[in-house]
Amino acid sequence: MSSKIVNQFIKKFSLKKGQIDELDNDASARIYFRTNDKIIAYIPKEKGESIDNFINATKILNNMDIKVPNIYIQDKKLEILLIDDFGNNKISKIINQSNIKEILKKCINVIIKIQSYKPKNDVSTFDLKAIIEETLMFIDWYLIKEKNINVSHNDRNCFIKIITSLYHKAEIKNNVYIHKDYHVDNIFYFPMEKKEIGIIDYQDLNIGHASYDIMSILKDTRNPIDKILEKQLLNYFINKTKFNKDEIIRGYDFFSIQRNLKIIGIFSRLKHRDNKIKYMDLIRNSKEFISRTLQNSQYADLNSWILKKDKYFSN
Repeated sequence: MSSKIVNQFIKKFSLKKGQIDELDNDASARIYFRTNDKIIAYIPKEKGESIDNFINATKILNNMDIKVPNIYIQDKKLEILLIDDFGNNKISKIINQSNIKEILKKCINVIIKIQSYKPKNDVSTFDLKAIIEETLMFIDWYLIKEKNINVSHNDRNCFIKIITSLYHKAEIKNNVYIHKDYHVDNIFYFPMEKKEIGIIDYQDLNIGHASYDIMSILKDTRNPIDKILEKQLLNYFINKTKFNKDEIIRGYDFFSIQRNLKIIGIFSRLKHRDNKIKYMDLIRNSKEFISRTLQNSQYADLNSWILKKDKYFSN
């Protein structure tokens, strides 16, 4: 169906019909095709995607002078965009032990730049309701679907109460723009250009907590880094911003648990709903991030809840 729609798009706008290659998409319902020197992005609403969010977020980031793909053609009826092709230089493909610190610092600088702009009422807020909705994917898709573990109504309510309590104890303040999926496959490196870092998949741009994106890149299930480097880069971020260190660390720890619980749920959903199993091997990294943070005493209730359901969780 998507190929048929793409052909309609090409015909409608009299585009050159060069070789069209479907790209290996990430953990989303969006479908990308490479044609000539552009990308055709199919963003189907029926699969929970939003072409309007993509267009709006592109405008916001462009106004910040952040390197994002230009939109050349938009067709909301066909739910297709023609955008820049950033090529194959994702940082996941070029990062190594000799350049990892330098490149991650450049990625962090982009976060800092985005956060330097005062949010307007132009995107959604990643509030407690949204956080709970996301985190419940861990129960619905990992515990129930993947592990076949029974979770009662009372169990679910207890889990929600624990997450809610941790959210309030972390004193989460939603006062900056966040990319919301800032990981090594969504970031590109252009060392010979003024804007060295380019980003994609920013359609979920939200207003959220300052710790969220820095945690996403430093606790990246696709690119786990050693604890010493993680601490150095977190301190680099804190030292270059005006945020209170304790506030950042509280949020950092909370979201390292919350986001990775969500990721485990999403990867399990991809397996059971979409027959995409390649992400399941990455779950062990997310479990490691969660288990490490759960050792802190303030997370004892959540640690106990998870281990009662899955005593082998950290394995």
